[in-house]
Amino acid sequence: MAIINHFIGTSAIIVTHAADRTGAPQIIFNVAKQLFERFGVKCITFSLKDGPLLAEFKKFGEAWVVANNKLSNKNISIHLFIEDLIVKPSFAIINTACCGSIYSEINKGRIPIITLIHDYTYPFGKEYLQNIYHLSDHIVYPVQFMVDQNIKDYPFDLGKTSVIPQGLYKKEMLEADYKTLREKSRKKYNIPENAFVVLGSGFIHPRKGIDIFINSAIQVLSEKNNVPVYFFWLGGELDQLSNDEYIRFMARDIINTNNSEFICFIKESIDVVPYFAMSDLFFLSSREDPFPTVVMEAFATGLPVIAVEGSSGSLEIIKKTGNFSVPYNKRSEIANEILQLIQNRKRLKASGMNGRELMIGDYSFDNYVDKMIDLISSKIDFNPDQRPLRIKTVMWKKQLDNINKLLKKFIC
Repeated sequence: MAIINHFIGTSAIIVTHAADRTGAPQIIFNVAKQLFERFGVKCITFSLKDGPLLAEFKKFGEAWVVANNKLSNKNISIHLFIEDLIVKPSFAIINTACCGSIYSEINKGRIPIITLIHDYTYPFGKEYLQNIYHLSDHIVYPVQFMVDQNIKDYPFDLGKTSVIPQGLYKKEMLEADYKTLREKSRKKYNIPENAFVVLGSGFIHPRKGIDIFINSAIQVLSEKNNVPVYFFWLGGELDQLSNDEYIRFMARDIINTNNSEFICFIKESIDVVPYFAMSDLFFLSSREDPFPTVVMEAFATGLPVIAVEGSSGSLEIIKKTGNFSVPYNKRSEIANEILQLIQNRKRLKASGMNGRELMIGDYSFDNYVDKMIDLISSKIDFNPDQRPLRIKTVMWKKQLDNINKLLKKFIC
């Protein structure tokens, strides 16, 4: 591909709001990985928070934690750090609207900015959003649903806005031996082969609708089912002694309904495949979740997904695979939907296979990055004669200052 030659030897700024292993940081991490490995682009990463991915980002160039627009370990502003680089970065990719404070620093260097917005923008003020949209050369959303949601908060320019679904970056999920993994995982948790397992995932937060997940589980378990039913949540544990009331009372709900054996919470795991393999249905219980990667991961494993309408852009995928969903104002009906699906395994299997085929055909992460590269190329002049190349001048300035001091002594 001719575009690759344009990028070899260039560098890019990557900005992420965090460096943990959650959805948005993982997306930008894998973008940086492909820029480095496929296109020869060195990545200079700035993260608003430290985390386990920071060390991984360093494999593609440099990675720094920043606070108050300064590099934490160097006490130098982002702008001055960029100015001091031998080769000026050709472009910047800023991931999520949470990083609004950094735009002005990058803009000082006249570096083209591509912004990836995966989040709802209503918590931010209009002045904050105006700054993001004004200083961005282009905005990329993962799904039209989020464009429709966020334009209510600020009337941004649709002319410099694109919708590019991010795709599945965990290709290995399409190749796993799910039959063997299912047997091992169920044995580990003492789950009978004929049992029906519902999986949920995410960090412990009201936005993820964990209370909706638990309440639905309690309703399902209160009915007489012809098979054992289990609900597993991957991403954090509940403690009935927690200082967080949300966590404490969810834990108490499980205990007070005698469902501790059937509603299980598990800490975050790097390897999520075994949990998908042992499950029969994924329940996206979120109140608001723009375009969660976990839905694509579920479908990649052949696992069908049920969700709440109007809560996520993922409904665009879910509707193509069987449309297991309930209206937002009728969330209590999720339990009834699950009960019906327990009795209809063929319908579940068909939905899961449709989702898997969709991931293979339409949601390639390689294609996502290729489209991003095409977009960046249209914003940047890659004429070799005009490519910006900055030679360090700091050393020369210091030497000049020393010479001036010596001259003053001799003149005096």
